[in-house]
Amino acid sequence: MEPYKYMQESLDRAAYIRKEIKKTDKSKDRKKHESLHFYYIETIKEAIRQGDIFLDQTENIDLGMQVIDTMEIYTNLLAVLNQQTWNK
Repeated sequence: MEPYKYMQESLDRAAYIRKEIKKTDKSKDRKKHESLHFYYIETIKEAIRQGDIFLDQTENIDLGMQVIDTMEIYTNLLAVLNQQTWNK
């Protein structure tokens, strides 16, 4: 159950970073904005890694399905964020 807890903590952290990104004026503090964006992506990647570990260890099918759905959402988000990064 520890990986599930770590996954949830990572998602909470990512939500906090996302709020900080929205508060940051990109034109005035570009370096901070880019740094937050980097940590946002890395935090989502960590949540997905923890979800994978959880799925390897769990026998709880219902919770496993929820984790799979969550991981799919964040994997798709990463694909969009990576595409935006390359199109700058």
